[in-house]
Amino acid sequence: MKAKVVDTDEGQIVVFPNDFRFQVDELIILKRMNEVILRPKPENLSDAFELLAEMPDDFPDSREPE
Repeated sequence: MKAKVVDTDEGQIVVFPNDFRFQVDELIILKRMNEVILRPKPENLSDAFELLAEMPDDFPDSREPE
């Protein structure tokens, strides 16, 4: 499947196929090398810690120079 990318004055909009729609108002955006990962924004600290625990060991640390 493909998603459509539309440029706007404020950035870009990605139009997902129906099978990939999110049922939330906000997403967390993660970037790993040339991949972009979208996840629903955690609703509480428990969800946030679960999100952090799922991060891969090779996820870049922004404190370390690339």
